[in-house]
Amino acid sequence: MSGILSGSLSFGKTLQRRDWSFRRGESVVLSFVWLSVVGVMGLRAVWSIFHTPNQSWIPCRIVPGIATKLECLLQASITQHYGLRTFFMLLTAAMIGTLAFLIARIVRRGWQLLFGAVVFGPVLVTGVGFWCIGWGIEQALPKSLLHNAYGFERLTQIFGNPGWVWPYLASGLAITLWATIAASTWASRLIGAGISALLVLGVLATQQRGGLLLCMVYVTICLFYCLACGLKRRSLSILALEGILLAVLGNVLYSLFNHQEGLQDIAQSIGYNWRANPLSLDTARLDIWKAGWEIFKEAPILGHGYASWFQVISDYGSKHNMTYVLDTAHNLFMQMLVELGLLHSLLVLGILSLIAVTVWQNSRWLPRGKLLFLLALSSFIIPSLVQEIDYIRPVFYLHALFWGTLAGLPFCSDYSQSNYLPVIHHSELNVCHERLSAGGTKVPTTNPNYVDIIQPNFDGEVGSRLAKKAQHQWRERLDQFWWQKEGLVNQTGFIFRGTFSGLAGICLFLIFFCTLTFSFGGFPFEANLTQPSSSLMRWLAPSVKLAAFATPEGKTYSVFTTHPVEKPISVDFMESDNQFRITVNDKTELGLPLANGNRYLPRKHKLSFSTAQPDGTRWISTQVFYPPVQSNLGIGWSRNMYDWETNSGRAGRWCDKNCTFLAKSCERRDRLDFTVQASRPDYSQDQPLSFQISVYSLTDTSEFSAQVLQNLPKPLATVKAQLETPDEEQHFQFNSTPQSVWSLVQIQANSVFNPKSKGFSQDDRNLSIFVGEADCS
Repeated sequence: MSGILSGSLSFGKTLQRRDWSFRRGESVVLSFVWLSVVGVMGLRAVWSIFHTPNQSWIPCRIVPGIATKLECLLQASITQHYGLRTFFMLLTAAMIGTLAFLIARIVRRGWQLLFGAVVFGPVLVTGVGFWCIGWGIEQALPKSLLHNAYGFERLTQIFGNPGWVWPYLASGLAITLWATIAASTWASRLIGAGISALLVLGVLATQQRGGLLLCMVYVTICLFYCLACGLKRRSLSILALEGILLAVLGNVLYSLFNHQEGLQDIAQSIGYNWRANPLSLDTARLDIWKAGWEIFKEAPILGHGYASWFQVISDYGSKHNMTYVLDTAHNLFMQMLVELGLLHSLLVLGILSLIAVTVWQNSRWLPRGKLLFLLALSSFIIPSLVQEIDYIRPVFYLHALFWGTLAGLPFCSDYSQSNYLPVIHHSELNVCHERLSAGGTKVPTTNPNYVDIIQPNFDGEVGSRLAKKAQHQWRERLDQFWWQKEGLVNQTGFIFRGTFSGLAGICLFLIFFCTLTFSFGGFPFEANLTQPSSSLMRWLAPSVKLAAFATPEGKTYSVFTTHPVEKPISVDFMESDNQFRITVNDKTELGLPLANGNRYLPRKHKLSFSTAQPDGTRWISTQVFYPPVQSNLGIGWSRNMYDWETNSGRAGRWCDKNCTFLAKSCERRDRLDFTVQASRPDYSQDQPLSFQISVYSLTDTSEFSAQVLQNLPKPLATVKAQLETPDEEQHFQFNSTPQSVWSLVQIQANSVFNPKSKGFSQDDRNLSIFVGEADCS
């Protein structure tokens, strides 16, 4: 959007309305919006990180890589610094709304373009949803992005929850209904009616009470508006038709409310299993709202803190045995009162009212503009009362785009006023001329510097030619006026060009930065802050691109410890020249040794997991832990080995008496390097610790599991060695071939040491030897 504005102001002169300007009131509203977002909401978002009950700051600083630290901050869970994530959503929505306002006002035909974008998204979601239902496809998005728990019945092929679908369709449906009634030709009306019918079916297919309420409100507004038009025109035919339609609508609603099973029967007759009692009140929402009101009374002035709803409702629900505790209030205004308090909520509502007044002032210049305003107002109020529009990014951003466009609609100015520049230009006459040409209206003026313009009415062929001539003369005189004002426009345009060019450049940089450095397929970070050392974890989708950064030590691998959702599970390491699958069962462990990039630019690794389970609206496969172990030795599969730790400055793992692991080192295929030590007090030179190492090279295989151990080839090498002192360290190097993919290592020791049974510590592990990394020199 910044690029469109920058291009229109810099290179696309034909795309720019030369006469764009702002009312002073509009500038005041924009200033209030940004002061509220940045100055008030931003401060409260930062404050919430440290003062919201049961919400804590995730130690993202422990994660290697600047990009992963940023990803950790933005991908926070709902219980940990969620306010920061929510604030960035709000900031993005404010930017989208502001840019939409400017495009609608500055770019020629910009508001039509943005209206088309607002309609395109809902049409795409609805069309794809019905197409998937027709072809028996449960979801249109891959499992790495979505889990559709509702099957074919709730139009959730793109959004995983039907409560998110109908608010997304609301703004697009408002535009198409307005366009249908305001169209000047029957062809346009048929197209608009067809798209409106498709979106209405999409809303009803979600089987949501809020969606059904939205449709009834839309239909009622349209019928009463047409009835008002009939009264104004004193058209008996229109009045009679509207009266019949209103009577039919009232009768249908009365019948449905009293015989709700009829709606279910109608839905089943066309292939839908509509929910029982779809028009009855949702008692769960009523209980949540009652609880929200009680929570609000505990801190009525300043609220409980920005983005604190889930924490406070969870605490209240546990004390009062609530049946439902949801992460949103399903009512924007109730949630605002709880989180922000009365003072801040009044400020937000005041700004929203100013935006609505601005939209009213500008939309009335469109054909049937009052109808558009009423439909737009309903598209915001209904979802805000019974659902939410600020919880899911696509819904939030689409509404911001819609309202920004409405606020930026070009207006017809009164030249007698001096608080804004006149904005009529011949490229935008389609917006204003309908008012000016009807009845030969004169544009009022009291300033002799402006031109009195009369748009007369002419009949017949001769009159048509005279009308075209008069219109041409009108345009020439307007152009003459605007060229006199070109200096002011150029000065203002220079400032805007620099601003939007810089914003577009920053956005492009961020897009490339995130594309090159962020992991894809990972879900929000979660922290376990109760342990002595803080750790982070996140669930991965069935398919993921995981970024691996190096630390200042410059070690070869980031080794991610995993907790699969269930076993057995397989992971496919998909490199550019090969693909290798590792399968683990209940007695074996899976690791993800991923070759590192550098400290600033990671190396991305494409992984695919065979097992996944649904969790809400997502599929999860395995949990990985941050920070990953930085090591020159990568272990992907292991049996009878303990977790990673550091011993004498080397990262490694303790073995039980007999252990087996699949490894690679220093990102080389032709060599395996590792060290062996054992800081145990139970052996000496007189009674050394003996062990045997067998190494196998895996070359002609693309997968590995425990079954491979039953049919091993001849070992590449077998070494018997011993340690005589606890401080001794031995380095082992096994040469293989460039065709080797992994190396399988088996270690057998002659004894183990249990620190707990020997009275040394509470460590209850049977330790034989410590397998550590080697230097890659």
